[in-house]
Amino acid sequence: MGARVAGLAVAGHEAYLDGLARRFAGLGFAVWRSYPLTPYVLDLLAAGRRAELSKFGQMARVVSVAHLDPVNPATVSAYSAWVAKYALEGGFATLPRGFGGSVLCVPAVVADGVDEGTKAWIQQAPAPRHFAAFEFPAIVSLSEGRVYHCTRTPLWGAAYYGGFRRFAQEMLQP
Repeated sequence: MGARVAGLAVAGHEAYLDGLARRFAGLGFAVWRSYPLTPYVLDLLAAGRRAELSKFGQMARVVSVAHLDPVNPATVSAYSAWVAKYALEGGFATLPRGFGGSVLCVPAVVADGVDEGTKAWIQQAPAPRHFAAFEFPAIVSLSEGRVYHCTRTPLWGAAYYGGFRRFAQEMLQP
């Protein structure tokens, strides 16, 4: 019985990733699967950019998806910081940050389930700050069919956070 449950979880995870890849590619994002970003192997990495009047320039959007174990504030924070560093240094933005260019990085952790303490933490944790860039970590609970992310709106960048929340919900929804 345990092997069947594990097999179903893996099959559900792969189906979710296949759907994400189609969703991002359909919007013009470049999509990579099994992307090595030592010490992680990202299940999916999607990157795209477009001119956005509301952002006064061009915003690069970088979304990573990985299955981590355990899913807790420490592992999610470390993963988010690592992926954000890569997104900021990886050449995804064509214009210099702060001079017409900005970056939105959404490091997403996919889990079969998430404990209540971690859900509360991700919803209340302040978003890490970067110059002309936004780090917006998310946790996707496949068993619940929900996306968890910061629900607070910081003063710095407040005009953008509603859009970041919508983007994360629409793009990562199982």
